[in-house]
Amino acid sequence: MEDYAEYAKSLAVDIPEITWKDVGNVALDFTPIIGDIKGGYETVQMIGEELAKEDPNYYMIGALGGLGAAATIIGLVPSVGDVAKTAIMAGARRVAQGASDVGRGALEFVDRIEVDPNTLGALGGNVRLKPKVTGVVDVGDGVYKSVDDLTDELGGNVMQQGLRYSDDATTNAIIKNYLQNQRRGSALTKGGYVEDTSLGRMKVARGTVPLQEMGSEIDISTRVQTQPEPFDYQKAIDEGAQFMSIKGDRASGTGSILSVNDIPLVNPVAREGGYEYATEAGNLLDNRMYASDPSILERQRRKAEALSGQVKDPKTGEILKEGVPVYGTFFNAAGDNVNFNTMVADTTLNMIPNMKITKKAAKQFDEKLRERIPDWPGLGKMEASDLEKAKEYLFAPNRGEARKAFSEEMAKPRSMKLGFPDQASVRAAVSKADMLGMGSGDATGRMIAQIDYNAPIDPISNHMTYPSGLKRVEGTPVYRMADERGNFRDVPTGMFFNRFYDDRIIDDVVPPEATTIRSMELRQADQPATKELNDIIQEYLYQTDNTRRGYPYNR
Repeated sequence: MEDYAEYAKSLAVDIPEITWKDVGNVALDFTPIIGDIKGGYETVQMIGEELAKEDPNYYMIGALGGLGAAATIIGLVPSVGDVAKTAIMAGARRVAQGASDVGRGALEFVDRIEVDPNTLGALGGNVRLKPKVTGVVDVGDGVYKSVDDLTDELGGNVMQQGLRYSDDATTNAIIKNYLQNQRRGSALTKGGYVEDTSLGRMKVARGTVPLQEMGSEIDISTRVQTQPEPFDYQKAIDEGAQFMSIKGDRASGTGSILSVNDIPLVNPVAREGGYEYATEAGNLLDNRMYASDPSILERQRRKAEALSGQVKDPKTGEILKEGVPVYGTFFNAAGDNVNFNTMVADTTLNMIPNMKITKKAAKQFDEKLRERIPDWPGLGKMEASDLEKAKEYLFAPNRGEARKAFSEEMAKPRSMKLGFPDQASVRAAVSKADMLGMGSGDATGRMIAQIDYNAPIDPISNHMTYPSGLKRVEGTPVYRMADERGNFRDVPTGMFFNRFYDDRIIDDVVPPEATTIRSMELRQADQPATKELNDIIQEYLYQTDNTRRGYPYNR
């Protein structure tokens, strides 16, 4: 043993003092310091960056390093105090079980660490690990695929979306639906061209680019989505639940736009909103189901509370009688409704530098837009600083109407002749591809979530366009309408909210559906969950299920 001890001493070397900057620059496995920390090099860098802050989050540092490296971390930072040392150890213990996931990616793991400011005491007792979410993409027809699987299928992260990439049969079918539903909300723009179609010679609501030539490229690896659960209508009946309509645009919450009609964007534009807002990872974890202005959301919250039948003491606010569940139910607005959000303007501005647009054309556009928006800063010479000023203006709070005016002026024939980005194509790029051709309200039930009518409006929205969020009851899933086999399916709004439609019939005169949809957009429709309505919906889903009806529906 003495011989072995002497031999060991002969192998010893002096270890120089190592700073966190040094650690961040050494190769993985070069030193035992990195080997002790789960997640390796990436995690070490994150711990170093956190320690460099004036007020480091020692709980997070301990959680990132894990129990195996906590002592190593403390030893490398001689100046750390006793409280911080205890916090590092507490954080490491608190998430010891979940910390095994760090090896598969520190960036994913750190997003799951949160500190509850309402929990007192607890050196690390207020640190918890958020639920893990997995990325999926809704590829249409109620089918979800994981990002990894879809990436393997595509041979990369980029997905091509739009009719320019579709086969002839698919293109023809979608265009036919689009033409049939133009007056029901499928139109992507107010303008159009008279042309020969499969339905005869008619005006087609499109821009300078024909429908079959529109397309975009989407990086699906950004903005993680989660798969909803099939909605159990029978459970809602047993609960005595109520439904309340919530209008949403057709925007997608998956991926980032890289190009439109083969015109690359200077900077990718992240897609957000629509029915996928509730299943976006951050919103799911924070129980946000819908975003809008706080005054609108407060009206919806009050409406849900009234529908529930909940009774409160008017003086103390104490709940005297519990209310029934109220499910907010998505229905899709018109195809051009997306021009209110920031994505359309952002995509347009990021296309302009890569298009042949003259300074004279920009001046003419600015002059016309100032007739509607007098303080419009202008596109100017379309240099980076000019476009940045335009972007700052359009993205400022309460500028939704300005964004609409911007997109609508871009869509005018006079602007299209000047060579500006085709707005119908941009609107399609920010939207769910499988909604192209649908009428307003045709995709009701793509998001169903239980409204927390006792929770205040969330001042955080995780949405560029809207400042606030409506809360979902914590611990409840985000659902999507499904048939009896659990397959995700769409239901027409006139069927799901048939009472609202029936109440608008006066002396047997049925008003145009467009006016009813508009009325639903201005005020929420409501509907009790009943066996009779469930029977109607399930029969409709059965009769329209092409997968079980035999030839030619199962081709």
